[in-house]
Amino acid sequence: MDKARGDRKTKGLLHENNMSKNAEKSETKKDMNALSYLPPIGLICTGIIIPTLCLYLGILSSPVSGSIDIPKAVGAYAFFIIVAVYGASKLCPRRVQAMVWEEEDELSVCLLPQVSGLCTIPIGMFPWQIGRDERQVDAAIDREGVSPIHARIEKESKSIYITDEESSSGTLLNKNRLTPWEKTRLKDGDILSFGAASYVVEITEG
Repeated sequence: MDKARGDRKTKGLLHENNMSKNAEKSETKKDMNALSYLPPIGLICTGIIIPTLCLYLGILSSPVSGSIDIPKAVGAYAFFIIVAVYGASKLCPRRVQAMVWEEEDELSVCLLPQVSGLCTIPIGMFPWQIGRDERQVDAAIDREGVSPIHARIEKESKSIYITDEESSSGTLLNKNRLTPWEKTRLKDGDILSFGAASYVVEITEG
């Protein structure tokens, strides 16, 4: 009995530590997301500065009268701004999602690894995305068959759901492949597989 109580206490401390690390990681990620908007903003500014500079240097002036060639100036501004906006749209972060923090007394979800070399994934907020690209997901898994953005775990009321985001190798729930973009409810003890990575789902009320 004492051993079981001690194990539960140790597990609780580990979970709290992991939750704290996730919170720190989330704050760092928010800062990185903010910085990722600087290149597209800079590109748009450049699209405005270049024709303005051409205007100042007289490149957009009429060679005969020396006055500003209005059609040429409008065309130059339109061209550079359109190119800049298009380029900025490609540089913008792919994923911008609002994250909803759950209270401590809500459901606690943890993915326990079934393959050596993987770490336990405590899920501290919803939605929670899993994939290979650590810049776009909340939990990065560096294993064969894991897509950059592989799957999403969500919470609705007292239920936990997983959605495969059209990953290349698919998401398996108890060895059954999920239909992409279709939410499937998770239960405590389910086995999830993302490519070569497998986890047991642990859902507890804390």
